[in-house]
Amino acid sequence: MSANQFQIIDLSRKNESLFQQAAELLMTGFAHSAPSAWPTMPAALEEAEEALEPGKIARVAVDADGVVLGWIGGMPTHRGRAWELHPLVVHPHHRKLGIGRALVRDLEQLVRAKGVTTLYLGTDDEMDLTSISGINLYPNVWE
Repeated sequence: MSANQFQIIDLSRKNESLFQQAAELLMTGFAHSAPSAWPTMPAALEEAEEALEPGKIARVAVDADGVVLGWIGGMPTHRGRAWELHPLVVHPHHRKLGIGRALVRDLEQLVRAKGVTTLYLGTDDEMDLTSISGINLYPNVWE
């Protein structure tokens, strides 16, 4: 799939179909790697609603038929000087096609226009799938 086969637009409640699809995508997109993240539609809808709060950015990659292929969000932290990328999800059937990359580039451009110089991503390893799962990288930090 090339960039001209989808467009990236704002997610909002004005298009209820896109909003519902974005919430469903959280459930399906994380079902294998983080099943407790958004295990139910109400939990996913709550996350989608939070992504639309004032001051945040929520964007979706949509194909010509109005199907949500991916979703990215961003929120200001550190008094707006840095932004956290949250969430980032691409439909399992549309991964490895450049959709996630396009969503990240789009978010980078939007926050850069706000004067932001730091965009960061946090990760979780709920299923112990990484090479460092279960390892305490910084033991006794607070002692």
